[in-house]
Amino acid sequence: MAHPGTGVAAAPAQPADDAIEHVDCLVVGGGITGLTLAFYLNRLGVDCVVAEASDRETLCIATGRTRDGFLWEDGASSFQPTPDVLRLITDLNLTDALQLSNARAPRYLYWDGALHALPHTLHDALFEFGALSRRGRLRAALGAAGCAPLPPLLRTCGGGGSGGGGGAAESKDEESVHDYVSRRFGREVAVRLADAAVGGTFAGDTSKLEMRTAFPAVVHAVERNLGPLLICTSLGHLLARAYSHGRPRPAAAGPPRGSLGNFEGGIATLPLAAARELGPQRVRTGYKLVEVRRVGGAASGGGGGDSGSGSVSGRSSSSGSSGGGSAGGSTGMAACSGSGGGSSGAYSARDACAGGIGPASIGVSARRNGGGSSSGAYACRFALRGGGGARTITARAVAIAVPAHALSDVDGLADIVPAAAALAARVRHPPLAVVTLAYPEAAFRTPLAGFGHLIPRAAQARVRSLGTTYVSCLFPGRAPAGYAVVTTYIGGALDEAAGDMSEGKLCQQTRVIADLRKVDADLRQILLKPNPPPFRVLSCRVWRRSVPQFDKGHGALVRQLQLELQRAPGLALCGSYRSGIALGSCVGFAYTEAHRIAQYLGEGAGAGGRGD
Repeated sequence: MAHPGTGVAAAPAQPADDAIEHVDCLVVGGGITGLTLAFYLNRLGVDCVVAEASDRETLCIATGRTRDGFLWEDGASSFQPTPDVLRLITDLNLTDALQLSNARAPRYLYWDGALHALPHTLHDALFEFGALSRRGRLRAALGAAGCAPLPPLLRTCGGGGSGGGGGAAESKDEESVHDYVSRRFGREVAVRLADAAVGGTFAGDTSKLEMRTAFPAVVHAVERNLGPLLICTSLGHLLARAYSHGRPRPAAAGPPRGSLGNFEGGIATLPLAAARELGPQRVRTGYKLVEVRRVGGAASGGGGGDSGSGSVSGRSSSSGSSGGGSAGGSTGMAACSGSGGGSSGAYSARDACAGGIGPASIGVSARRNGGGSSSGAYACRFALRGGGGARTITARAVAIAVPAHALSDVDGLADIVPAAAALAARVRHPPLAVVTLAYPEAAFRTPLAGFGHLIPRAAQARVRSLGTTYVSCLFPGRAPAGYAVVTTYIGGALDEAAGDMSEGKLCQQTRVIADLRKVDADLRQILLKPNPPPFRVLSCRVWRRSVPQFDKGHGALVRQLQLELQRAPGLALCGSYRSGIALGSCVGFAYTEAHRIAQYLGEGAGAGGRGD
């Protein structure tokens, strides 16, 4: 639902039911990825339309507020101010609204009944970090120095895979976070630090999450012998913030390392600004994609471009161009830019709730780009919320920027890109409850300060939550004088019962209060005085499907997807299952895909777009 004061545009006037609308590119999905993609396409001179299934644009970015001065996030609580994000902020003229947290604000780990500040110096990491034993700290130091066993020999999957060469190897690329960290830094670090960091980023299970696709920056640092970096910041600190980077950011680039970003009006400011720039005629809400079909000439499967050697965030193992998703892998857009014979596909999106789509219903004349062997067309069918009638949108390129689970709702997509069905079936989205409470400042044992705390599973015998963000300590304007706001996270891959929690916003429903008292009980153990003043309920948001899980085998599946997309020029799949889960990764991926699509359509040259 839309929150007060977010400025969500009213539903735009639509063409007549029997009208056929023609655009260069159709973007399916109105989250941060889809809106960023459409924003840069528009700047590059590409005529595009965004089709979003829900009734608002911001999706999982949800900012809440009250009239008496509370402001919080029901989704992501902050973002890394990566170069990609800062570029978008500048292009949207939001620089004056940007807020940055104190880069030195402490992060805490809750262990053995106490909060332990994650160390900033080598001395603190080796001698004073109380969450690890002396033996555990020594083992971590040896691992950071490179004294760690090689990964075990793993079997090779049989059967010749597509894309040439032999079968895919189940190698170190599929090592789990738990196994990788245990091997490199010791089991103590894996159980206490890595588990907490995975809970705080993916709400995931370290025994299933694939290390190289989930935390590429950590692997990059380790394999380039940057061990002291891991020790000085602590593995947990680096893990907790590395997921938004493909590689460590240079210290001189942008805001201080470790600072976080938000806006005076909350994170929803960013996608809403992009939607306003596009205008209501280009952003259509209530459009649910239900079918995509290939019609007309079939695209040839040759073509150059990227080989799909990267995985999540478009990372390439050969070039190392990671950058938080700013160098996305091939989506088939590069097929027409090479000298090999590809073909220009066109896509048609029909907003009809019944009936299939065939060539006769489209009538699209697809333009060839540079010697393609044939022209093809693609047809997409949408169902409109509330029985809004039937419409047709024809497009020469389509970018589908929806979660992995939504791919299974699109008939015909698996016929074009079989790996899409595999992703929809394999990528888990566990439930996550986001609970925001306000307490009088006098309720805390000591004045609240810092970013927040994370809790490893081994410490959750008496504490259920994954961690808590100290909202009012990070950015100004989050609470009226005399109050502090905290957001606690419950659920994830190892606590799917959180999906049964009741939602409530500014309410006093009996069941909601019973659930929220469980959160209050956790906070009493960690932060609050024995008999604190009553809390105030700001929000309890239950995401039935939350963060996508990059389980073992995910990277190989994404690489397969990229290979298949080369045989479907003009089609791009741009979900966070490819880009990475952080806002910066999504923004960077969308920026790159916009330039790829513009190049494919032949509109990029001379359009005044910004270069890489």
